[in-house]
Amino acid sequence: MLAKTLTQPDGAPLEKFAGYGQIGMLQGGWTGFILFWHSLHSVLYPILLSRWMFPAAADRRWFASGRARWLLPVLIVILIGLASLYFLNPTRSDAGIFLLYLAATSGLVGVALGFCKVRETAPAPPPARPALKPALLGGCMLLFYVFQFWSPGHIPFALFLAASAVAIGVSLASMVRATWRALPEGLLFGLGDYLSFALFSALLCVASGRNPLQAVAAGAIFLALFLFLIRAVRRQPGGRSDS
Repeated sequence: MLAKTLTQPDGAPLEKFAGYGQIGMLQGGWTGFILFWHSLHSVLYPILLSRWMFPAAADRRWFASGRARWLLPVLIVILIGLASLYFLNPTRSDAGIFLLYLAATSGLVGVALGFCKVRETAPAPPPARPALKPALLGGCMLLFYVFQFWSPGHIPFALFLAASAVAIGVSLASMVRATWRALPEGLLFGLGDYLSFALFSALLCVASGRNPLQAVAAGAIFLALFLFLIRAVRRQPGGRSDS
């Protein structure tokens, strides 16, 4: 919302995505890619990792009672203050686009809250040691991202949109049919995705000459971190406290 890349006319980070599938001011191609990428890398995977790291706190409601309940209105005020920074970015800072961003954000928050109802269920038995397959399949997500970056200038937007939707739909259906659980299979898939994307990004920085030493160091750190987490999740699939 603050970066405004969904409605940015051109330039970084859009590059070849500028004008690709444009709908009014909305950059359709870039929006389809970056919202899907962030929904995984910036939202879903961190939630799964946090749930695995702190299983005892995963089912507790936040800001529900005690002193913590006063944090919720404070955070809402802070969020409103951050949203007002929208107008400090000179790129398309008109009120109409701001209201559209605000309406879309509010709608998505409403949908998310629908999934947050507390359900009293019997504790599930600890999951068996999972296979490595979910992590390997997560690593294959890199092929999907490469296709997304390659598409502008090579195939029509309608074909790009259809191919992306089919790939996502088939993947989701396969996970449901395989009865994947959020923990551990979903998290292993995310760690594999993180690993391949981090290494690919490091290689691109080295190949393009952008801070190659920093890229190699970061790539090595991420490689060690994600391999460690994949091993740890397979050993303790229900969470860190799972024996």
